[in-house]
Amino acid sequence: MREILDFPEAEAYLRQALSIRSTYPDALMQMTSVAAARGNWMQVRAFLQRYLTVGPPSAEMLMFGVKAERALGDTPAAAEYAGRLRRDFADSPETRALDESEERGPG
Repeated sequence: MREILDFPEAEAYLRQALSIRSTYPDALMQMTSVAAARGNWMQVRAFLQRYLTVGPPSAEMLMFGVKAERALGDTPAAAEYAGRLRRDFADSPETRALDESEERGPG
């Protein structure tokens, strides 16, 4: 995914797209990415949940779920996303990164 540098402009564009079609998977995916880049984990959770009702899960999106739920302190939800990531995308870079982060431990 291309790095977005102008968050307010990108967010305005994506919100406009979602106002036209609230179930537009690409816009929901991009909004999840923008929210994650800003560290707004509640928004990540919300956009990810919306995305998963209309779009196919991807390793990137499941990793957003792991990060968001960890940041929000919901360990069971983070573990569920992590398990799904490992099960459905075992060979992905996101799964390798998850495994490496868990080997290092917190902090």
